[in-house]
Amino acid sequence: MLRTRLTNEYGLEVPFVSAGMGFVAMPPLAAAVSNAGGLGLLGGSPAPPPALQEMIQATKSMTSRPFGVDLVIADTVFGPAATDDHIAVCIAEGIKVLVFHWNLPPIAWVEQLHGSGTRLWLQVGSLERAREAVSIGADAIGARK
Repeated sequence: MLRTRLTNEYGLEVPFVSAGMGFVAMPPLAAAVSNAGGLGLLGGSPAPPPALQEMIQATKSMTSRPFGVDLVIADTVFGPAATDDHIAVCIAEGIKVLVFHWNLPPIAWVEQLHGSGTRLWLQVGSLERAREAVSIGADAIGARK
């Protein structure tokens, strides 16, 4: 078995993390990845908070393994893709890994999530943004183009 910092710190059997793609990374996919020993990610955006909570609960019904949620931080035609209520749902449901995509989260979210034991992964597209992510407390950084 391949042991890495990722497998050790997140209780995984294999160092594999699925992409939390909105409309694609639904509960069956996230649960399947987690059940296979990796870290499944739910594509939480652009689902409204009550739908996100249902997705999390559905995933929990399919796996007892670790999984996370991916949220996009951006304004859409429907309003913000991630809100205070999304964060509250993730905390209430005990999500241990939350990935933010596109933009950095407000520091208040970082503090709330870290206070609840959630690890924050931030996807960034530049060295400058990576430095900013580290400065606000990112636990991991994903590079994207």
